[in-house]
Amino acid sequence: MGYGLRLRYDRTGHVTDLDEAVAFGRRAVGAVEPGHPDRARCQTNLSGAPRVRFDRVGALADLDESVAVGWAAVEATPVGHATLPKYLLNLAGALGARAERIGDRSGRREALAAARRAVELTLADHPDLGLFLSSLTGKLLGRGGSDTDAANVDEAVAVARRGVDVTLSDHPDLQMAVVSSVNAAAMRSPRGASMPSS
Repeated sequence: MGYGLRLRYDRTGHVTDLDEAVAFGRRAVGAVEPGHPDRARCQTNLSGAPRVRFDRVGALADLDESVAVGWAAVEATPVGHATLPKYLLNLAGALGARAERIGDRSGRREALAAARRAVELTLADHPDLGLFLSSLTGKLLGRGGSDTDAANVDEAVAVARRGVDVTLSDHPDLQMAVVSSVNAAAMRSPRGASMPSS
């Protein structure tokens, strides 16, 4: 229901759909007892709607809620569980958005650590690995500019190349993987490195 409301918001642009999605997500989390295996799924589903609403309304409280429920979902999910990488990536997105909003370097590091962990826990033949690698590339590059760490840019180039390599030629995420690779190479180029070979 909450996801459906978010999809309808994408189509209509009505903030009331986001408000309803947040309210529904909160009710879903509240209806599941702590420790129940479905609670983490409900929490990570909830975390998306406040982030989208922040993009529209700009209320920092929405990002705070997104981070809080994202952390709760990760902490409730054991290592080895198939959904943990997805939950970590969702958390990385929330942490990164809040860090950019308030200029928090420690938050950026937390976001990067969560994205790295998501990739580490993803099997080599997982169909979403390319998408996860593209997301990690974005976290490594940050907002770009002179404050971007050179080591992170070098890592981003390697991660982006891997993203292209593991993404099948007919996979819908291939274009994103290629764009990530080009962006990473473009940021490293001014530092005196060559563009990655095709």
